[in-house]
Amino acid sequence: MTAIQDRIARYLDDLSRMLSGGEPSERAEVLDAVREHIDTSIADLGHAPSETERDRILGELGTPGAVAAEALAGQPFPDQAPMAPAGPGAAVMYAPPPPPVLTRTWVPAVAVLLIAVGAIFGILVLPLGLLLAGIIVVCASPLWTPLEKVLGALIAPLCIVPAPFWGLLAFRVSSGEEAALNAWAVIIPALLIAGLAILVLLWVRGSRRAAELDRLRHGNQA
Repeated sequence: MTAIQDRIARYLDDLSRMLSGGEPSERAEVLDAVREHIDTSIADLGHAPSETERDRILGELGTPGAVAAEALAGQPFPDQAPMAPAGPGAAVMYAPPPPPVLTRTWVPAVAVLLIAVGAIFGILVLPLGLLLAGIIVVCASPLWTPLEKVLGALIAPLCIVPAPFWGLLAFRVSSGEEAALNAWAVIIPALLIAGLAILVLLWVRGSRRAAELDRLRHGNQA
């Protein structure tokens, strides 16, 4: 997948998440319409779009939050209960459903903290429970893409948890004290930095999406 295709896929993925509270049929219609607009715009170019042309096409649509807000404006959600109209002839209002717990703004910070603490102190029993809880939150939450879930739930713990064991292995197989110290000085920090960098990435992206979903929910309630 090219960088341009990847950017379009992320746009559609973010839009799909922000439409998750609406009717499935409405969600499918909006996504199909957006895909059709993108495909038609690219076909009209007569060539593979450049990054500038890609940005222009997506800019014509607006941000995923803006598209979702317009699509969901005034539409009842599947689990909404109608409220009594304010007076004769008044439009029926719908009570907004509670947001899914795993899309709230505190979820990214909690999930990343659980994984970080659990992985860093993974040689103990209790922190492994924290690690497992963090992995479950990341895998169950719609705030992250499948690739990001693999990075956060698998790659980051594999980088952080076994760092001391990799260092011990390097110590045993190295030929000499200086080589062993060099292995300890390079391998463990490199693994820890890689794992923590992945967790920071999950925190940033998850927080951004959670904040946008929160703005969208408040916009629909206004």
